[in-house]
Amino acid sequence: MLAVQVGPGPLVPAMCDRSIPVFDGAARADIALSRGTVVQVAAGPYRGPALECRIRWIPVAGHRAKGSSVRRMSENDDMRVRLAPITEARLLLPLSIAVGTGWGTARIEATSWNTAPAKPADADP
Repeated sequence: MLAVQVGPGPLVPAMCDRSIPVFDGAARADIALSRGTVVQVAAGPYRGPALECRIRWIPVAGHRAKGSSVRRMSENDDMRVRLAPITEARLLLPLSIAVGTGWGTARIEATSWNTAPAKPADADP
């Protein structure tokens, strides 16, 4: 899960400057975020300010050092994430992720964005 903790206050590009360690049970990598910009999202499930960051995938351990997929991913400079705030939790969560591939851009986008706490099933209406 890609969640970025933030303090109170407005979004600023410097919030992108961080590295997130990832371990999938077999291999370790760092997801390095950088070069952020604040964008205004006007369409889709979330509307408002969001932070757009560049992504670099950096293999750390458990990878085939000379493997073609490891080389391609570590050299890929066409990866971005757009993070939107969940103010109650002081988190930024991914609104969209785009990864450039040899065939085009693979994109994952949130289809809903609800920041209201869920009501328990036995709660009164």
